[in-house]
Amino acid sequence: MPPNSSDRTPLLGEVDESHTQRGTLSRARARLSQIEHASSLSIRDIVLMLACLALVILGLCILIKYDDRRILQEICITRDCVKTASRLLSALDESVDPCDDFYAFATGGWQKSHTIPTNKSEVSVFDDVSLEVERVVHDLATRPIDPKLPSGDQDNLAKLHTWYTACLDVDAQNTQGEQPLVAVVHELMRLPTHTSQLAWMHAHALDTWFQVSISGDPGSAPRSATPFFASASLGLPDKSYYANNKTAKKYTELVDAGLQRLVDAGISSLRGVQASHVVELETALANAAPSAAESNDPIATYHPMAPEELALQVPSIDWPTYWATLSPVHPSRVILASPSYMRAVDALLSSTSEHVRLAYAAWTLVRTMGLSLGPHVPLRQPAERLYHMVHGVASKVREKREPLCAASASASLGHLVGRYYVQEALPTPSVPQVARIAEAIRSAFLRRLFDLPWLDAKTKRAAVAKASAISFRIAQPQTPDLLQASDIAAWYSDLNVTHSLFDNEWRAQAWRVHKAYSYVGGELNRGALGNLVPTDVKAEYVPAFNEMDLAAGILQPPFFDANWPMYLKFGAIGSIAGHELSHAFDPHGRLYNSQGLLSDWWTNATAHAFVEQQKCIERQYAEYWVDDGHGHREYVDSRFTVGEDVADAAGIAQSFRAWKHILDNGGIRIFEQNQLLPGLAHYTQEQLFFVAFAHLWASLVRPAEQVRRIRTDPHSPARFRVNGALSNMPSFAEAFGCKPRHHPMVRSGRNRCDIW
Repeated sequence: MPPNSSDRTPLLGEVDESHTQRGTLSRARARLSQIEHASSLSIRDIVLMLACLALVILGLCILIKYDDRRILQEICITRDCVKTASRLLSALDESVDPCDDFYAFATGGWQKSHTIPTNKSEVSVFDDVSLEVERVVHDLATRPIDPKLPSGDQDNLAKLHTWYTACLDVDAQNTQGEQPLVAVVHELMRLPTHTSQLAWMHAHALDTWFQVSISGDPGSAPRSATPFFASASLGLPDKSYYANNKTAKKYTELVDAGLQRLVDAGISSLRGVQASHVVELETALANAAPSAAESNDPIATYHPMAPEELALQVPSIDWPTYWATLSPVHPSRVILASPSYMRAVDALLSSTSEHVRLAYAAWTLVRTMGLSLGPHVPLRQPAERLYHMVHGVASKVREKREPLCAASASASLGHLVGRYYVQEALPTPSVPQVARIAEAIRSAFLRRLFDLPWLDAKTKRAAVAKASAISFRIAQPQTPDLLQASDIAAWYSDLNVTHSLFDNEWRAQAWRVHKAYSYVGGELNRGALGNLVPTDVKAEYVPAFNEMDLAAGILQPPFFDANWPMYLKFGAIGSIAGHELSHAFDPHGRLYNSQGLLSDWWTNATAHAFVEQQKCIERQYAEYWVDDGHGHREYVDSRFTVGEDVADAAGIAQSFRAWKHILDNGGIRIFEQNQLLPGLAHYTQEQLFFVAFAHLWASLVRPAEQVRRIRTDPHSPARFRVNGALSNMPSFAEAFGCKPRHHPMVRSGRNRCDIW
């Protein structure tokens, strides 16, 4: 009988255990391989999906960015934009092709709507701004002093009120007559020696024979207060005027009128002195002086020496007496701009008679201080007629007293007036905004340095160090501290102000000289606003401190407004800041290092490349000329103006690059700050940037004044400051579609100059 199946046959039968384990492992590996294969496909899919998503996001960002940029086509309709648009639109002359003459295009409307006042040699946008400053000063000087103010502020404002009231009171000035000036001349005549007379004149800021200012020593100690000797300030602007027979004859007549009036007033020691001898002396001094271009060269005008060496070169002056009169501390070092000029002074002092020396000093008093006498005082007339002759102004035209007196107060009480001007007229956001603009321009300049093929690595490192070290002082000084009324009061504590304009002006001149010499033996005022006061409509670069300064007076339309579109800010105040920053690297500024020392930090090859570009600028500007009013051409002395010409071109270029960098890398908030202007929406932001720049230089100038400036002012005439800079700038040509060889406003190839 077969065995019971239930007992003998297992349900699964018999299995080999090792074989079973191998099969299980194989199946597990196969399954794992399937899973890994499936996982691998999923990761690729995910990466692909993420890439697609990134492309979608990028596309959306581009669309959003593009959509955001549509804001740039919108019109700014704020009150400030409307006012600014109206001003710029009225300044344009759209009948002029901007590619032919951009200055005429951007300022022609302004010129047509302005005339030069009969008592002025020019009218300009700067004058418009100065009038606004003077209006604020007038209000400060005439409104009742608030008794709730702190006593320090009340005292400061009382000093301003006294000065301003004395200046306005022409009746008192006319009643006082010649007496104040005659008394001063009598004081001069009582001095026993020509050295004591010379020192007394210099102590009152009257630069006879030579002038001395207190500056740093750029060769060894830029911040050490050091006497700097330069040529005298004379009655005529420069030597070319003395060489003109017609001008010299008229000038001699004015000198004679002044001296004769002093004789009539009781200065008997001047009797018999020939005015022609005074003019001959001034002519000799003018001919001995360095040219304007030489005087602008920091290397050519740097001749340091000990005072003892100066005494050997100019033995005709009793130097211990001179220094004792002027300086509380005997200087250990002096700097001469021109040793040959000082030797000529020594020879003239020795060969000129005492009567002519005194007559020269007396005439200097008449032509300078005479303008502080009453309008109807006879002794004022020679000085007034001289001003009219030199500047080409019609005679017998009286200037309004209010702006004259506001300017007078600001010149002599600059920091005092500045404290209250800043409080009254400078909006809070202005200073930080301008500081950010200046920083953006510095950054643009630093980026630019790395794009210049002619700048080698060593010089580039030094240039980066200098640009990075430039400091900015905006609106007001640190010393004195305008935030403290007591600091202002202490600054002017030794300047007594009375109800006599002449006495105030006379004492203020002596006070300024005394203040300057108080630094001798120590360091210059590091906290100053350069050579500026807050009410100045100016900016400057100070090589000794490697510092750029912008006064509060220039932080107003058409230079700046905190509520303007960004492109206007950069086109206007940005071009000013860029100009001053570029002075650190112009043909003169480049000779100073980051610490303000005259230092040759350029390699020979790089210096040669710079000079070649400098010569390019000089060649261009030497072609520019103005009409002298008599049918003759007066050409720009480009060797004299090249420093300013380079700064003009570099300044506008750096400001444009800075603005474009911000715009190209910005988002919606930046775009919102760059909307178009109403009535000017047919112009792009780039075009309006250049319009804002050119508008700053709108002006009308009398021919005689143009000639005077070309001979004595290191700036080119306004038209050439605009057209000269922009014609070398490809970004300008691109903005207006100007074509090379077809338009005068485009220079290309070898004709284009480009330094920075």
